[in-house]
Amino acid sequence: MLGKSWLCILILVFTVTMPLASPADAAAGVTPITSCSSPNGYTISSPGTYVVTKDLTAIHDVFHGIAFNNCIVISASDVILDLGGHTLTGIANFVGVTIKPGADDVTVEDGTINGFSTTIQTSALHSTIKDLTLQTFESPSLLLIGADNSIVKNNEVNYSNGGGIVLIRTNNTVVAGNTLFGVDVVGIEIADGSSHNEVIRPLC
Repeated sequence: MLGKSWLCILILVFTVTMPLASPADAAAGVTPITSCSSPNGYTISSPGTYVVTKDLTAIHDVFHGIAFNNCIVISASDVILDLGGHTLTGIANFVGVTIKPGADDVTVEDGTINGFSTTIQTSALHSTIKDLTLQTFESPSLLLIGADNSIVKNNEVNYSNGGGIVLIRTNNTVVAGNTLFGVDVVGIEIADGSSHNEVIRPLC
């Protein structure tokens, strides 16, 4: 039978040799996004979780100065894009986040997208757009084209000249709890063959 001193040693050794989880282990499977400054923006082509780690501006260097571009393009399914409370900034004629056809089951959440012609455009099934502040001045701020079975919820949408949230050929989609501020245009438009969609207040 082990004495008390041996038992204490065994407990001490066990405690010291137990592996400790590092921050890197805790973040395994999470890809940081630190820039979208390339001609085609930052492209997500593999499933997984992606986190923006700082405010990003969609510009890139060219021979005679700088040029603007789209910021983030998603071409893979099963993606979570977490803006991490940060802001994506661009200018007219470009898109903040593009979800391409076939990139199904994508979530975009938690941040601000500002200045682009369209903040988010999705043409994929089962898109979830939530907990964002979206501001644009020309085209629809948030545009869903053929994005069936999607969810748009708890966003603040500031828009003018193009509409707030626009659904085109999009079915069975829920638009819920969004706050909209706009000038002289429709806040939520459901058009061009869309059906079986549900809009739930609050709306402004």
